[in-house]
Amino acid sequence: MTKSKIIPGFFFVFLLAFLGLFIGTMIGAQLAPKDSGLAGPAIALGYGLGGFVIAIVVGLVLARTLAYSQLRTALLWTTVAALISGGWLVYRFWVVQKQQLVEIDAAKLLLSKWPGGLLDDSRLHRQPQ
Repeated sequence: MTKSKIIPGFFFVFLLAFLGLFIGTMIGAQLAPKDSGLAGPAIALGYGLGGFVIAIVVGLVLARTLAYSQLRTALLWTTVAALISGGWLVYRFWVVQKQQLVEIDAAKLLLSKWPGGLLDDSRLHRQPQ
């Protein structure tokens, strides 16, 4: 009895699609003009979607043509690559969040030093005369 390639093939195509989206978006982010403003993320996403579609087509062809043992090996390496890419995304998200918190704290400190500024709460604690 031959082993079914449906489940490993599905996960292989799914992970390859994630990697295609990831790699396409990274390429798009590098190729988007720096002065493109709000169009830059849309350009990067367009490249990501292109990579996504290409990866799905390649994944379907490979899942169909590879033998079960080859598909299992390819799935293992695709899983490792997807875990590394996902870990990098989580790390970058964490770094950006931490950087934004530092910038917010710096802005609060700057605004609190101005008398009558936005964050000057001395008006709230005055005693009535």
